[in-house]
Amino acid sequence: MLETRAPHILAWFLLSALLLAEPSASLSASFGSVGSEGGVSLTGRYLLDSSISMRMEASLGDGFLSQRGQASGMGENSIHQTVSSGVASVHSSIASEGSFSLQLSSQAIDDGAGLIQGVSGSGDLVAGIGGQSGIFAAQSAAVVGGDLQTEQAVSAGVGVLATQDTDISGQTGRIGSQTLSSKDQMRVWGSFQGQGRLGADLSAGSTIGSYVDGQVRVDGVEWMGSEDLSRIAGSDQGLAVQGLRAMEDGVGTFGVVAESRASADHVATQELGGSSSSYAFTEPKWRWNTRDPKIQLYLRTDDQLTGEGLTADQAQAAITAAANTWEDAVGQKLFAYGTVVIPSGTVSADDPYDEVNVHAWKKLTKAPGALAYSRTRYNTPIVDGYYSVMESDVSYNTDVDWSTSADDGTLRAAGQPFDVQTVALHELGHTIGLGDLYTLPASDPRYSDWSQIMNSYNDVQRTLGSGDTAGVQKMYGMPEVFGPSGTLTLYRMYNPYARDHFYTTSFNEYSTTAVYYGYKQEGALGFISGNNVAGTIPLYRMYSPKARDHFYTTSYNEYSTTAVNYGYLQEGLVGYLYRINDVATALVYRMYSPTAKDHFYTTSFSEYTRTAVNYGYVQEGSIGYVRT
Repeated sequence: MLETRAPHILAWFLLSALLLAEPSASLSASFGSVGSEGGVSLTGRYLLDSSISMRMEASLGDGFLSQRGQASGMGENSIHQTVSSGVASVHSSIASEGSFSLQLSSQAIDDGAGLIQGVSGSGDLVAGIGGQSGIFAAQSAAVVGGDLQTEQAVSAGVGVLATQDTDISGQTGRIGSQTLSSKDQMRVWGSFQGQGRLGADLSAGSTIGSYVDGQVRVDGVEWMGSEDLSRIAGSDQGLAVQGLRAMEDGVGTFGVVAESRASADHVATQELGGSSSSYAFTEPKWRWNTRDPKIQLYLRTDDQLTGEGLTADQAQAAITAAANTWEDAVGQKLFAYGTVVIPSGTVSADDPYDEVNVHAWKKLTKAPGALAYSRTRYNTPIVDGYYSVMESDVSYNTDVDWSTSADDGTLRAAGQPFDVQTVALHELGHTIGLGDLYTLPASDPRYSDWSQIMNSYNDVQRTLGSGDTAGVQKMYGMPEVFGPSGTLTLYRMYNPYARDHFYTTSFNEYSTTAVYYGYKQEGALGFISGNNVAGTIPLYRMYSPKARDHFYTTSYNEYSTTAVNYGYLQEGLVGYLYRINDVATALVYRMYSPTAKDHFYTTSFSEYTRTAVNYGYVQEGSIGYVRT
């Protein structure tokens, strides 16, 4: 660190990996100046390929710093810089694998700092900037297998302002913009998968409140503009557009999301989920946060629909079948009773604020490459980390051909119509809160798992993949399990935070407790009798609020004594276990952890012995049988 109080000290440094014998170089620089009003500094970390030519120049004075530089070359490279003043700091982060060039300048004085960078390149490239002075703003852009060109700037002082003007083309692209104040925060991001283009002109500012303005374009179409962003800013809500793109060599996906919400009392970097230079834009989560939401869908009936050779009955049946597929996977009534999809000639899919969930066929003149898309608006309250969906519209492009009679398993060939039910199944996944798999890293095996409906369309698919099912059950719970006549299903749950195993014969309680109180559904332990018949024994339930422990026993004496002596609340009769073993029953083992204060019951002898040995549970024998 160079410190000086001289009025004009000039510091220069030249870094050139071309001059090094090693194939790559890891370099760092740190210097600063202390003035009468405080200090300014610059720190940098540079991991450079041998082909890189890089020059950085810095000028220091009394409480003043300026820097300019440039770099270009090939290979794998990363550049990280932080410029700080007494009250603010700005950050730059670049990582590339391929060719890239950089023009960069920055400045810091006692009461603020600023940075401008122009980045272009081909291959895989990420560029981001951020600034903070108690409040925060950031911009990011990334491409995989393509070209990126971006101009990014940030200034931080009394307020923070970050901007980007970005154009991306390639196989996968992503942009992000975020700002955070003590009052609220706002985030905007867009992405695509499959050969395409992404553009963004965005400014993110933060003083007393936060805002993002500008536009995001995919394949030349504006999917989020200033009017949308101004309506969302400061409103504690979000708007997401997610869709499928029809391409010559297949089908891709895209998404653009904007959201604003009140801030908790956290530092900006904590809200980002990483360091101040990580530019980590976390995806939002939403679902219908009411038990049995009974979402009513509408189908717009007009000449746009019939012009596709579809009747209202055909489209209604296909969308209803898609809705029923999602509903069959969970333990709630997701969609409306009776008529799931109501045909209407007066509804519109163009207004995301009318709280009417409309499916419509439209000629997307400005977006001929869009196959179909959903537009979902979500709001507070946030329940268990999920925003609450207010409405979700789905639009189908009349520039492509549609059919309701495609055979399952028929690979879509060029010129073959798209299957309405398959596309509706994907888009309704967004409506109820599932995201696209293409947002995962390419290294994740789920990224290219085409058996999941939430991946791109490459086939007629009217069923859910295992991942689709797991995802929707995580949000809405597992479906009800029915046993033999006269039996009750004994469901098992576990809360890893409370370290409590919970068992119930109420499917409503099983679904509600799991979804809203952090319990993980673990399926059915087995089936018990609902009646006191010969060969059964009562199973009693208790709960200790202090220990947060559910306790079950077949001993009425223990039920009475434990409640009186150990502060357990008696919660009544669960049902009846079986006393004797027959071909359809399994023994129930009981364990207790004095450390976790948790009673645990299982029909697996392996789990009974393994849990006792590995997790400090005390084996307490068996209490009866359940039917399996």
